[in-house]
Amino acid sequence: MSPVTNTGNLGANGPLATLPSERRARPRARTSLVATLSDNSGRELPVVILEVSISGVLIESGEALPLEANFALSFAVFGDRYRAGLQVVRAIKHEDAVLYGCRLLLPEFASAQLEQAIRAALGQSHTSVRPWDEIRAEVNGSLSPDRIVVGQTPAGHPIELSSTDCLEMGREGVDLFVQVVGSLEPM
Repeated sequence: MSPVTNTGNLGANGPLATLPSERRARPRARTSLVATLSDNSGRELPVVILEVSISGVLIESGEALPLEANFALSFAVFGDRYRAGLQVVRAIKHEDAVLYGCRLLLPEFASAQLEQAIRAALGQSHTSVRPWDEIRAEVNGSLSPDRIVVGQTPAGHPIELSSTDCLEMGREGVDLFVQVVGSLEPM
């Protein structure tokens, strides 16, 4: 696969690092997300993301990746699609495979969204329910919308109900609905 830039090689012609023991400033989640690397010629290579944070990923690839090479990485977390710049920073020998530590370059909005998803995967964020008084006021308002946001999943996705359902379910029913929907969110 021809990278965007190729200033280093792996294996016999390049260095292999051991697993790093550095401290991470941002939360990092272990995953097994299937993703796609693309080079500047448009060639695509499937990879598996083993760890993800807003600043980097650890990936496994069926092909050797040149150190310092730049790619585009496409993946999805909790149904949200991401496309980010990626730079191969290190190769790590792990058992019988070579893993690649990579820098991830995301726009600010996507970074905040991905960080919320990572915190959800780590169990550091939870489903939230809007206060019943706010929901009831919105339903009873003269301009009440057909769909009302009644809560949020751990990954930050809105949970909505119709105005009619809110009134029929009441406080306890809406709370139960939001908790169940939030618990079913797939990564």
